[in-house]
Amino acid sequence: MTDLIGAEATRAEQNGEDGAPFLYYLGPEIAISHAAAPNWEVLGRVQHRSGGFSTIANLDGSNAATLGLRYKF
Repeated sequence: MTDLIGAEATRAEQNGEDGAPFLYYLGPEIAISHAAAPNWEVLGRVQHRSGGFSTIANLDGSNAATLGLRYKF
């Protein structure tokens, strides 16, 4: 079973549910680097978990937006 996090747990509790066996996950990312420093990247990612409009679970998911700095070895 997929553990619920943050807003997912609150929504499931309000609906009287205890979770979902599966959730969809989507994590598109944009990374930018400079030609003078190709091993370094600045990135932004949006992470989304959901039941896919109740196609696999009757559960609203959660979203997270992240920014980061990546060094490629």
